[in-house]
Amino acid sequence: MTAKNLSVPDIIGAAQAAMAKRGLQLWWRGHSTNTWELTPQVFRAWPRRPARYEANALNRFRQRAPTRHANCPTADDFAAWLFLAQHYGLPTRLLDWTKAPLYALFFAVWEPGRDKVDGTLWGMEPARLNEVFTGEFCIYHDSDPPAKSLVHAAFTLKAPVLNYAVAIEPDERDARMLLQQSRFTIHGDSDSLNSLKHSSTFLDPIVIPARSKPKLRAQLDDLGITRSSLFPDLSNLAIELKDGSWSASPWETESANREQQAQERPTSKQGDT
Repeated sequence: MTAKNLSVPDIIGAAQAAMAKRGLQLWWRGHSTNTWELTPQVFRAWPRRPARYEANALNRFRQRAPTRHANCPTADDFAAWLFLAQHYGLPTRLLDWTKAPLYALFFAVWEPGRDKVDGTLWGMEPARLNEVFTGEFCIYHDSDPPAKSLVHAAFTLKAPVLNYAVAIEPDERDARMLLQQSRFTIHGDSDSLNSLKHSSTFLDPIVIPARSKPKLRAQLDDLGITRSSLFPDLSNLAIELKDGSWSASPWETESANREQQAQERPTSKQGDT
């Protein structure tokens, strides 16, 4: 059976249906390939000894960042250091989520090179996830004990393995977290959330058919959901412009038309009346 060619309204409807079923707002994450697991990057980048590599990398990041970054956290604010490292692409035990389903959809469709494979828009009920692992139906702050233990373990070479994950809503520490409505899960081991026995109690996947990706990408662009709007820095603006994800504004088009008409108009000769 041929997969339906979905549009943005279809995705909004599916997201609303998932939230209505649960009676709560969900968090969202987009995967451009449907075989990807809900596993943080540190466990994918360094699968053999993730704890050792993570602690070494994060502590070196803390040592060397102050000469390169103007507003570094204080030395003992481990959560802030973890979020900063995640922000700049260091593999960590954090997994990014957002409260905005269309922002997550952007990450499921933003790579044209993956247009031949289905993607997944993951919806997650964060309080239910925490109830599964800790027995508490709540959303944690990164300073709450279950989350704090996972944060500190990330910086400790011989930290014990903590076989759980929790959903956390941290302080907004930079513009990107604000714009992306960022939320996170923090993990103590490599078990993917979608492989857990009770994953259906807190996860709702929506399949993004491969054939729908170009259409969805164009519609999101029309709605102003673009790389430069979600990553508000010069490097991502330059990448977006380089890739051609923009069009001339109306005043530019009008100006170009006037210039072309002027060039095409016959030039009057001296003495003509």
